[in-house]
Amino acid sequence: MGYLFKGLTFFIIDGDRNIKPALAKNELITIIEKAGGTVSKSVAKSNKNVLNIVIQGADEVSMGGNYMKKGNTISHKWILDSISNHTTLEYRKYLL
Repeated sequence: MGYLFKGLTFFIIDGDRNIKPALAKNELITIIEKAGGTVSKSVAKSNKNVLNIVIQGADEVSMGGNYMKKGNTISHKWILDSISNHTTLEYRKYLL
């Protein structure tokens, strides 16, 4: 996978714990790191090069306003689609 996400930091939002996620968090972390990205354990103070990723779809997650203000919150599908296309896709199409 190389360095597709080099320079990008990701914060993963679990969403509603009562709904089974589409992809396990540890699997998503492995994918991001193998593609050169960094996974943060907390919301970054700066939202430069930071993407908040939701493991579940927007209709399944009740988002707190905090996450939306701290960065760009997108579906995990952006990661999978970017890897499939061998390029970082326009993330705005994946905004939640």
